[in-house]
Amino acid sequence: MSQGLSTKAKWLYGLCLMGGNFVYMLTASFTVMYYQTYLGLNAAYVGAVLMVARIFDAVNDPLTGIIVAKVNTRWGKFRPWILSGSIVNALTLYALFAVPNTIQTAEGSLMVWCAVVYILWSTTYDAYDIPIWSIVPAVTDQGKERESMATIGRTFASIGCGIISVLAPVVVPMLGGGDANNYAHWIKGFKYFAIIVCIYYILSSLVFFLNVKEKHQVEEEKSPTIREMFSALFANSQAIVIVIAITAVNIGTGITGNLMPYFFHFDLGGADWNANYSLITMAIFAFQVLGMMIIYPAIRRFFNRKGIFSFALGSAIAGYALLFVMSMFKSVSIYLLFIPSFFMGVATGILNILTTVYLADAVDFGEVSNGRRDESVVFSMQTFVVKLASGISAGLTGLVVALIGLNTSENAWADGLNSAGTLLTLRFIMAAIPVIALGFALAYFSKKFILDEKKMEEIGLELKSR
Repeated sequence: MSQGLSTKAKWLYGLCLMGGNFVYMLTASFTVMYYQTYLGLNAAYVGAVLMVARIFDAVNDPLTGIIVAKVNTRWGKFRPWILSGSIVNALTLYALFAVPNTIQTAEGSLMVWCAVVYILWSTTYDAYDIPIWSIVPAVTDQGKERESMATIGRTFASIGCGIISVLAPVVVPMLGGGDANNYAHWIKGFKYFAIIVCIYYILSSLVFFLNVKEKHQVEEEKSPTIREMFSALFANSQAIVIVIAITAVNIGTGITGNLMPYFFHFDLGGADWNANYSLITMAIFAFQVLGMMIIYPAIRRFFNRKGIFSFALGSAIAGYALLFVMSMFKSVSIYLLFIPSFFMGVATGILNILTTVYLADAVDFGEVSNGRRDESVVFSMQTFVVKLASGISAGLTGLVVALIGLNTSENAWADGLNSAGTLLTLRFIMAAIPVIALGFALAYFSKKFILDEKKMEEIGLELKSR
């Protein structure tokens, strides 16, 4: 019997993943504002760069997976990639948020820097991210320990995203000088904040590399190609339903997440706009955890399989509708925004769980309906969809800021440089457009998804008989 995996190893795994998600969330949440608002690049250009890079990243995943699978060293298959990937990726992260002064003042050079460095960051992040999630079978061959390790990893990854979302809006200007309305303070603060994140990122990967050994040889498994992913998807009608619905959800919620800093900065404004934004972000994250840990288990007693998804989407729609209504009142209390934050956060938490559950069901459905159990291929779509949707939402965000003519200059809020019509359009797109995307997802899913309790019971019996 193989020796069990230590609690220390599991926690080091979680802390390593938290560092990786520090890096991911910093770039996902603040790259557009850093380059567009504080450095003055055209919003549509920045959004286009992020969209192209994320779509390329999604397409590039299978190739990176193949390279990782084929390389083996005396230190193992995955650990060298985790350590070297974090170091190289940390350097690109620093470069992303530490643009030299000479480049900051030259628009052409800044455009090239933004595009090249962000694409390099996106590509090198895969060299860390794919191995860190793939290493679990290599460190333990026991099912319960694998599940425990994966759960700890997912939990710490979510915590890492939450920490950056909450701390960055407050800590970054503080590191730069203390004034949240002084763009020079933000530029300097992002540089120092990136250094702190990079140090933790590399150290956590180094400690994991030195203390957690790969005990088991993982058989080389060819990563699915893009053609294989879509071939499996189109052969499985229920996988198509899930992917389309989740893509619509992620694009809608992604637009809101990207535009919300602009709403707090240039619409609500004020000297403490960043603290208010941080507070609401913290509330949404807390409600997301509440949705996963408490509300989801509770509502399973009252709703069937399709009903839980409808409940989550209904909650999200209610949250965004309330956000739109409340944003119409300039004097709205920041604490009243906790109400839509509750509905939005709970919905996100529940949907995170349901995506994995429904994809697993789609795998079983595919095996029964067409004789293909494309497990790894179907689950590859989960990462593909997240990256694709984040790229599209980033591109749309930049396009929206450019098209509505939002003035993001340093004194825009204090001097009232944005018209009432511009700000109204910002609120509408931020809150109402996601309602349309979520409404589409709800209607489409309700009509097309057939894997209810009765159907899954039939599928289970069929698979057992085989």
